[in-house]
Amino acid sequence: YGNTNEVGCAGAGGPDRVYRVTVPSMQRLTASVTPKDGGYDPSIALIAAPAPNCDASPRVCLVSDDSGGQTAVNTVTITNTAAAAQDYFVIIDGFLATSPGGPFDLSLATVTPPAGDLCSSATVLTPGTPVSSTLVGYANDYSSDAGNCGSLTATAGADRVFSLSIAAGHRAVVTVTPSAALDTSLSVVAAPAATCELEPRQCLASANNGGPGVSDSVVVQNPSASALDLLVIVDSAAGTPSTFSLSATSSVLVTGETCQLPTTLITGNPLSAETSAAFSNDYSGSDTNCANTNTTGADHVYGVSVPAMTRCTVTVTPSASFDPSLSIVAGAAAVCDAQPRVCRAAASSGGAGVAEAVSFNNFNSAAQTFFAIVDAAADGGTYGISATTGTLLVGDGCPNAPAPITADTTLSGLTTVGYVNDYGDGVGCRSFTGADRVFAVTVPAGGRLTAVATPTSSFDLSVSMVAGPASACEQFPRVCLVSVDNGGPTAAETALWVNRGAAAQTLFVVIDTYQPTVTGSFTLGLTFDTPAPPLPGDLCSNAVSVAGTTTLTGETTVGYFNDLSTQTTAGNGCTGYSNSGADKVYALTVLAGKSLSATVTPTGLDDAAIYLLPAPASQCGLAVSACLAGRDSALPGGAESLTWANTSTAAADVFLVVDQYFGTGYPYSLAITVQ
Repeated sequence: YGNTNEVGCAGAGGPDRVYRVTVPSMQRLTASVTPKDGGYDPSIALIAAPAPNCDASPRVCLVSDDSGGQTAVNTVTITNTAAAAQDYFVIIDGFLATSPGGPFDLSLATVTPPAGDLCSSATVLTPGTPVSSTLVGYANDYSSDAGNCGSLTATAGADRVFSLSIAAGHRAVVTVTPSAALDTSLSVVAAPAATCELEPRQCLASANNGGPGVSDSVVVQNPSASALDLLVIVDSAAGTPSTFSLSATSSVLVTGETCQLPTTLITGNPLSAETSAAFSNDYSGSDTNCANTNTTGADHVYGVSVPAMTRCTVTVTPSASFDPSLSIVAGAAAVCDAQPRVCRAAASSGGAGVAEAVSFNNFNSAAQTFFAIVDAAADGGTYGISATTGTLLVGDGCPNAPAPITADTTLSGLTTVGYVNDYGDGVGCRSFTGADRVFAVTVPAGGRLTAVATPTSSFDLSVSMVAGPASACEQFPRVCLVSVDNGGPTAAETALWVNRGAAAQTLFVVIDTYQPTVTGSFTLGLTFDTPAPPLPGDLCSNAVSVAGTTTLTGETTVGYFNDLSTQTTAGNGCTGYSNSGADKVYALTVLAGKSLSATVTPTGLDDAAIYLLPAPASQCGLAVSACLAGRDSALPGGAESLTWANTSTAAADVFLVVDQYFGTGYPYSLAITVQ
């Protein structure tokens, strides 16, 4: 067990030895390694059973420690929060790859955790009644998380949990004040206790504002009609645990604090002398299509009703010293609290005193309320805000695209001037931050559509295709059948799609750009033909069969289509990217207890990706939500590798997919090992 392809495993370069320990339910295990030789520097790590987890790619350590030198004791602690006993593997390793190892003592002990050690045994915190507490004797049960808990650095040490109830229509301010040497953080999750164990954990609020001795505070809103039960985790940086005080205050929510209680903004009726002072920071962070700067301070929410099939423009005009951002959220008020939050439009391009404006469309057949969130990097600020309405341009979105095109045609004199950015991020979609324009096309069964967009001004455009109906364009995440943006400001872009279905398919061709403030002119050529049958491996249904360990040379995805794309949801096991390029599929069978390793090596400087999907072929598609394994971490031209172990008791049929970030294919070699 080495230092490569691991998560959370410290000091794993030398010889290692493994022990197995069973921890009863709701018991805490403390394991310590003590070197017996002054020249030996051991580390210790815990991995959850079963045994194939030790060989997984990446290998995930629940906790590890290599904080000391050649004479230091290294210790790890974990609590089994499951309802049944849990087996763990204790790995004693060495920091240096050149170390020959050495003698050591290993001690293991289990105890019942004290009250407040876990979310299931949280200590009650009452608003208005501060408590003095300590982290001495507590374990590190809740470390830094990949969810929406923020960039918390003080989570590697001991933590303690408190329960808090917020009355309906109130907000609470929770503050932890540590002793001089203690560096704390705060994170708040919704009850019940099981939410603390989610991976990734979902926080309603979090804070890690200062260093040792500096207070941390969070604000949590409850705009609902019933009490909100919370769990407050006081965490700390690695080191000696110490004391702290914790308090909570409660107050009535004010209008404009949240999307559930917005300030009314009427079109044509601007508001002046508005402010975000006295409001809290409810909506921050870089979410989908939202403002990604000036969001860490106080925010003020407005609700504006937009008539059916109408465009709306919201403008924020700040005072000379105020630098705001503006994000627009569509849908029910709860959409503002979704993780990640999805915005219809956003702006944060100016500085202090510079107006921010966004335009967006209501494609619905009835009026709809949109939420305008005025935010900033710092608390407080004054500004004016207004909303105006205008007429939709034909083709501004899929719902009002012109009649479907069914025959070869070339459209000239086209422009995106006057259009707005309706379509943001999506699975397999590229270049989505600028104004976009939409055309409907119907492709017959078995037919191929080729769309060529050519800029006639300095305009770096992209071409994407979305399958109908028109409502599919409005989904989040949006799924693109194909999306290309291979050239620069004067380059033509070509997108191809084959209708492999048994009926005609209407799709929407979206001309977009990655430049948020740029519009341009272009021509669009559309041609229809009947392609040859799909190449072997173009689909999961005709995947290339591989019997076992082999190396395939002279492989290519040139001439293949983008039939598979992966969602970018954290922790889904895929590559972290959409993979909108051409792809090729291989079919393998991995016997029970065996593992599969695969490496794709591009011949040139192409950006390869590789991922593994379970059978049957219905698991494949343009919005793959989960992979058995995946990798896209190397620079263009670099090899990508994955490993997957079949820990079940039956043989597993899998699909190995060679893909790319974007592009029309590349030559490569593929090395596969099954053992």
